[in-house]
Amino acid sequence: FGTPPGQPSVEPMDPMGPEIASFAGRGGTGATVPVCDLRQDGGHQPSALPPQPSSEDLEDKFELANVSTELLLHQAVMEKELFALIGAGSRQISFRVRQLALDVIADVVKSGVLSDAAWFQGSILLDAWLSAHPTSTDSSFLVEMPTVISTVMRMLNKAHSAPAQGDDARMWRRQIEDEIQLVMWRRGYTPCGGRHQNLLAQDQLLLRCVGWRVNVPSLESWLSMLEKRFSVLTSGVYDGQVAWAKAFVRRLAGLLVVWKPACEQRRPLRFAWGLFGIGLVHARLLPLESLCPSHVDQDEWEQLFQESHAMENLPQCALPRYLWQEIVLQSLTVSAHATLEEVQQSCEFTLGCLRGAQGDVHRELGLVTAA
Repeated sequence: FGTPPGQPSVEPMDPMGPEIASFAGRGGTGATVPVCDLRQDGGHQPSALPPQPSSEDLEDKFELANVSTELLLHQAVMEKELFALIGAGSRQISFRVRQLALDVIADVVKSGVLSDAAWFQGSILLDAWLSAHPTSTDSSFLVEMPTVISTVMRMLNKAHSAPAQGDDARMWRRQIEDEIQLVMWRRGYTPCGGRHQNLLAQDQLLLRCVGWRVNVPSLESWLSMLEKRFSVLTSGVYDGQVAWAKAFVRRLAGLLVVWKPACEQRRPLRFAWGLFGIGLVHARLLPLESLCPSHVDQDEWEQLFQESHAMENLPQCALPRYLWQEIVLQSLTVSAHATLEEVQQSCEFTLGCLRGAQGDVHRELGLVTAA
């Protein structure tokens, strides 16, 4: 998840398998749809689409899944305030040094200290620190890197688990510091920074960079929220297809995180809307043209998609119009709590960034990026 450029370039397999035999709305009347009809643009109509719950019932279901609209809006405001502090995200350190820092965070996370999802949040904390230190150079940051990453890991530990106390806390900090230095050695860098005793001052420094927010929204947390809300809206009918697309979408998300620092223009929520829509296209639940903004020519749209994914064949939607238009597309916009135009613009922006990332990361690292 932290180093998508190192993964081989593969084209997604067919998430639908040889056939889809039925569309059944849980809590309502299921409608069996032959395979041939699923691959047409209309014609056969089901006896009944899943009954749409009232707004109050829907919010109750969102609340039970811990993805309420109120929480979504609160997280969106928090993200807006955070990136108002971070600003344009300009940096003085090179791509490779920032990549090293992200790799170190990834390796420490993968060592079993925290869940994989913490890496995305750690990348934002790192970028917030870099934005608050615009004069940092490669050489100066390499000296500070063990301290900065150790502080980031302590912050992630506070956000994702019960912080250790007393001797356990000291042992955990030493373990993290040893792991960071070991990873840097393995990457060919000699750690220069010593162990800092004033841990409180280091924590406060990072907290000021993020406006004293311990648990900041990340690309992973937004994608997870969108997936859960979509599952509630579709009664779990398409959970298998969304789960299949999840790993592919996370590779694209990792590529975007590695490409450039997070900033106000490249906010995680903006990318999440685009990536989730793109994931539904790869899962063959939406046709690509349904996410095309009105000002973009269809041929240009398809070319942008192909260039951003380094693939030749376009995914083909396996659902007829009445299903993808009435169920999937509407569920996407409600999941995002956005208009269709906003989602389409985010897809366009995300695809453009992915196209840039494919070329930039390839040039920087000399690797074929994940596609």
